[in-house]
Amino acid sequence: MSNTAKINEYIQNNKQRFLEELIDLLKIPSISADSKYNKETYQTAEEVKKRLTEAGADNVEICETKGHPVVYGEKIIDTNLPTVLVYGHYDVQPPDPLDLWTSPPFEPVIKKTENHPEGAIFSRGACDDKGQMYMHVKAFEAMMKTNTLSCNVKFMIEGEEEIGSENLETYIKENKEKLKADVIIISDTGIIANDIPSITVGLRGLSYMEVEVTGPNRDLHSGLYGGAVGNPINILCEMIAKLKDDKNVEIIYTRESDKFVTLDGRAKIANSAKADLFVSIHCNAHNSQAYGTETYVLGLHRNDDNLAVAMAENSVIYLEEDYEVTYDGFDPKSPESYIGLTLMQEEYLDQSILLADNVESQFRDKLKRKSRGVKQAGFLVLRKTYMPSVLIETGFITNTEEGAFLNSAKGQEKVATAIANAINEYKRTLNLDVFGGVSDQINTPKTVSQTKEEVYGDIVFKVQIAASSKKLNPDKHDFKGLNQITRNQENGLYKYYFGKTSDYLKIQELVKQAKIVGYEQAYVVAFKGEKKINVNEALKSKVN
Repeated sequence: MSNTAKINEYIQNNKQRFLEELIDLLKIPSISADSKYNKETYQTAEEVKKRLTEAGADNVEICETKGHPVVYGEKIIDTNLPTVLVYGHYDVQPPDPLDLWTSPPFEPVIKKTENHPEGAIFSRGACDDKGQMYMHVKAFEAMMKTNTLSCNVKFMIEGEEEIGSENLETYIKENKEKLKADVIIISDTGIIANDIPSITVGLRGLSYMEVEVTGPNRDLHSGLYGGAVGNPINILCEMIAKLKDDKNVEIIYTRESDKFVTLDGRAKIANSAKADLFVSIHCNAHNSQAYGTETYVLGLHRNDDNLAVAMAENSVIYLEEDYEVTYDGFDPKSPESYIGLTLMQEEYLDQSILLADNVESQFRDKLKRKSRGVKQAGFLVLRKTYMPSVLIETGFITNTEEGAFLNSAKGQEKVATAIANAINEYKRTLNLDVFGGVSDQINTPKTVSQTKEEVYGDIVFKVQIAASSKKLNPDKHDFKGLNQITRNQENGLYKYYFGKTSDYLKIQELVKQAKIVGYEQAYVVAFKGEKKINVNEALKSKVN
C-alpha cells in the first residue's frame, strides 16, 4: 500500500473522531480581544497542547507571553531532513452582531447549504483559524500513525492573531534557534474556489501611525478666517482620505512636469511598465463656444470632426527631432497618412471601448456634464501601446463656463475622481464574480420568445457577459442561472460568452436576458469560423 493510501485509510477510519475533537475545540470561546474570556483562551491553548501531544509531537509546551500564550511542539526525525514550521492561531473574533447568527456561535452545528452541499461546520472559528490549524495537526497525526512522515515538523500556534499578534514578534526574536525552519506553512489564508488549489505567498500587514496637527489657539471668525486658516479637523480628514487605498491601482505618470515627452516615448513608458491601461488626458480647444467631454479609442476617423481633433493632437510631433523617422513618414496634416495608420490597438478595442464608455458615463451621469460620446480617431499617442488605451478630452478650455470649471481646483478634483471611478469600475468588471446564484427576486427567462428571424450566413453571434483573469470551467460553475456558456482566451483574459446563434434578433433577446440576471455590461460579439470579427462587418453577410 502506498503512503498516500495509508494516510487516506487512517483519515477515513478516524474521521468521526477528528470531527468530534474539532467541535470540542470550537465550543471554547477563545476571544482574545475580550479580557472576560482570558480563562477560556488559556483553556484553548491547553487543548491544542493536548492534541499535539496525542498526535506524536515532542517537547510540546505552552510558552507564556505578556498576553496570551504560544503553543509550541516539534518532531525532529532527522536533522539532515528539511524542517517545516506550521503557523496558526487558536484565538477567534468576537461573535457580534449576535442577531445575525442562525445558531449560537459557540455551539457548532453541521448544515448543508447551496454553497456546502456536503455539509459544513457553522461556528465561530470554524474557518478562522481553528479549523485550518487543526487540519495541520490531524495531517501530522495521520503521518505519524502510519509511519509516513518524511520531514521534520515544528508547530507555533499563537493566541493573539485577532488582536494584531502584539507579543509574537518578541517571542520569535527570543526563540530564533528553536523556530529555525526551511519553509513556513500558514493555514490562515484563502482559496480562489473549492475546486481550485491556491497558494498564498503574501498578505498585507498592519501599519500604525500617530499624526498631530497644530491649529489656532483660539476660535477664529469664519467670516474673516474661514478657508484662509486651516481647520485641524478638516486637514486630518483630508490626510486620512489620501491614505486610503481602495482602488488597488498603481499609477505611473508619463510625466509629472511641463517637460515634453514624445508621443512615442509615452507609449514606451507604458509598455516597459507592462501597464494594464493607458490613459491620456487632455483639454480640448476650439474657436467657438463648443463644450462637452469626449473619449477616444484608436481607429479610423468616422467623420471630419474626429479627423480634425486627431490632426490637432498629433501635430505635437513637430516638436520632436527626427519625427519623420520615428513615425515612419507620418504627416499629421495629411488625411492619407491616417488611412495607413497601423492599428496595433485592434486586439484591445473591446476593452478600450468599455473603459471609454465608463469614463463618459461618469462625466454624464455623475458630474452632469455634456458628453459628446465615445469616438474613434487616429491618435499617435495610442498607436504603439500594447494594452487597452483611451484618450480623454475633459472639456473645452476655450468655453467660458467650461474653461472656468476646468481651471478650478474643485473642477479638476471632480474630473479626476470621475476618471478614477471609471477605471475602478472597469477593473471591477474585468474581475467580477462571473458565476453565482440568481437572486430570488429575479425570474430568469429560460426561453426566448421569437417570431421573426434575421440570419447572417456563416456568422455566429454570442453575448459577452464577462472578462476575467479567472479561468473557470463553464460546465462546473453557475453563471447566474444562464446556460450555454463558452469560454475563450484573449490577451491574457478569459472571456465568457452566453448563447450561440446566427440570428441577430435572437442574440438581441439574449443580451436582454443576460442584463436581467445582472450582467449589465453584456454586449454582442461576432465570429466567422474561429475568428472574432467586428459586428458591423458581420451584419454585411445577411442571408434572409
